[in-house]
Amino acid sequence: MLRTAARPGDELPGTLSHDLLADWLDDWVMIERERYRQIRLHALGTRHGRLIYKSISAVRSIVRFLDEEAIDRLPLIRHCPVQFQRYVQGTNIRVHTVAGELFATRIDTDQVDYRYAHRDGGRAELAPWPLPDELAERCSALVARLGLTLAGIDLLLADDGEVYCFEVNPSPAFTFFEAHTGQPIARAVALALACGDGGTPVSRPAVPSVP
Repeated sequence: MLRTAARPGDELPGTLSHDLLADWLDDWVMIERERYRQIRLHALGTRHGRLIYKSISAVRSIVRFLDEEAIDRLPLIRHCPVQFQRYVQGTNIRVHTVAGELFATRIDTDQVDYRYAHRDGGRAELAPWPLPDELAERCSALVARLGLTLAGIDLLLADDGEVYCFEVNPSPAFTFFEAHTGQPIARAVALALACGDGGTPVSRPAVPSVP
């Protein structure tokens, strides 16, 4: 923090930190950074009310409410990327787009993260959902803008009438949704792979038989 705040040309008194009290400045910066994060979280909660959080990494994260117990554990993750967000009450919608085809699934759940609802003692009911034309056009335009042939779009139909987009996953685990809804997503993926970009089946060279 001191190094960041210093103006160009300013000298910092580094003798004690480097010689007598090694790393004290780094420890102090971490403490101040944690205090600043607490202040920002408090401000976010004051403005938006209930908050949720999840990790940001290549590993699937779990969404949880930011309660007092979680706040007490914040110092344990000072070096880990975490996303904090306002909790929005509503209904989860998952839209899979496959080469122009759209498959929408409605998820009714009593948990903040429907993917782990049964593990947490809750419920999650998945069913095909007729995607309104306007929303379908917006989803198609979104994946086209991103240059994606396959994507899983996480939406929320908020109780206040707004539609929120949480994520566009370029490698969605669509089999989970297909198993619960019967939507032919895997077939659409297979056809997209067979047809390529031209929309017609791509001829493959014959594989020679092994004598």
